[in-house]
Amino acid sequence: MRRLGIAVAVVAALLVGGLLSWKAEATTAAGTAGLPEAVKNYSLIEKAACVGYGKHCPPGFTWVCRPNRCWCARC
Repeated sequence: MRRLGIAVAVVAALLVGGLLSWKAEATTAAGTAGLPEAVKNYSLIEKAACVGYGKHCPPGFTWVCRPNRCWCARC
């Protein structure tokens, strides 16, 4: 009987908590103000390599030269 009372109390507490937070919104009006600009700058296509296979470097790297030496650096 004691377990049943604890279970009922827990269920009641969860129900009350759920009813109080039922109308919670994910975003506010201020948070969506910049959404149209963000959508314009978003692309599903991600650049995979700088220029593809180069003479010296694999995709994702580019040839960088400084006064003393040259090497493959990440894009």
